[in-house]
Amino acid sequence: MDMIFCSHSPSIIYANIQVSRPLVANIADFQLDLSLQRFYANDSQGMLAFLGTFQIYVGIAAVLVQFLFTNRVLERFGLVVGLLLLPLAIGGGSLVFLVSAGALWAMALPRGTDMTLRFTVNDASLNVLFLPIRESLRKRVKSTLDGVIKPPIMALLGLFFLLFLHEGNDQAGVQAGDILPWSVVILVLVAVWVLLVLRTRK
Repeated sequence: MDMIFCSHSPSIIYANIQVSRPLVANIADFQLDLSLQRFYANDSQGMLAFLGTFQIYVGIAAVLVQFLFTNRVLERFGLVVGLLLLPLAIGGGSLVFLVSAGALWAMALPRGTDMTLRFTVNDASLNVLFLPIRESLRKRVKSTLDGVIKPPIMALLGLFFLLFLHEGNDQAGVQAGDILPWSVVILVLVAVWVLLVLRTRK
């Protein structure tokens, strides 16, 4: 493991970012699910309409970002800015959601920004970060991440979700107090993510 994730190589930064990103994305997704249960508990049609509209706008935004901004951001501002856009956008969305006390209009911001930037600017930037690593090491890093590191972390996160749902399962339904603490968790993870990205300056 030490040979794969050498502290003097981009592989350690890449690996840590690749762990931080799905953690944040899954928590944002879970937070959105809780918010939908809170606002649309007795309105399944309203929930479906919201999700459909959400997917349409996110898809359009992702296409526009990919064709109009991705290359320009990397060429003009460089790799660090490209890698910072996603965590800062998710962190900003979570902060707005937290400050608004879980308002309806703000509930999809963290997940929406993740879906818009993850497969556009962020993936392009990660591919650039991975270029200095020789091909044989790339395969070892990817296989170690996908087969050894990510699965137990995601399983542990799923266990936390199940424990939370069990404890919060009462007749009152989902309340703002059940959702907002997850924004704090996201902000902490985003702070770690940003620190990892800043290490790429070396």
